[in-house]
Amino acid sequence: MAKSLSDLILERKSVKKYYKKNVSTELVAEVLDAGRWAPSAGNLQDWRFIVIRSEKTKEAISLACLDQDWMLEAPVFIAVCSDFSSLKEIYKKMYRLFSIQNCALATENMLLKATDLGLGTCVVAPFDSEKIKEILGVPENLEVYSIITLGYPREIEPSMRHNLRDVTFFEKWGEFELDNQKKLKDVEMEVEAKLRKVKAKMNVKLPLQRLKDKFSKK
Repeated sequence: MAKSLSDLILERKSVKKYYKKNVSTELVAEVLDAGRWAPSAGNLQDWRFIVIRSEKTKEAISLACLDQDWMLEAPVFIAVCSDFSSLKEIYKKMYRLFSIQNCALATENMLLKATDLGLGTCVVAPFDSEKIKEILGVPENLEVYSIITLGYPREIEPSMRHNLRDVTFFEKWGEFELDNQKKLKDVEMEVEAKLRKVKAKMNVKLPLQRLKDKFSKK
């Protein structure tokens, strides 16, 4: 049975521990294709993706990412880049902001698709941009905005979220109505109930043990 979008949103977590199991090109392609279908300013689709499997290249990238060696557990890296030349022609003052937004939208699509496929991801953004571009041969006039680690999750850490009521206003900043606040609280309670069911299925360790058992037979 296919998972709902709500389930995928709740199940998606930043994964930093992976099994040493290859991710097929077909699955990687499905993840990338989800990114391709994201919205973009002027529908210019400036995103470009670089798939990295080479251990030597991944090691160099992890060093450039403030020496985050946990990244090396992931069998695949995806560098999310922007060729914003077309954006620059049309949106002369806003093209950089739009390129960041476009790539962020594509990235979220890929994260959700990876979750749908039973894969784990983490978005890594703190890095030496010039060094990353040098390692990957990215032209000077393009940007690399993030590195996505991709693989089969070995461990999933729980994460917390602010209450919807604490981050939402109506009509103007800082304004809210009691009736609307009550409705937001009702939504929160519904989501919490669904989240408990999701956690019961995942429960950090139990499904990971099943994954481990499954992979140990291969």
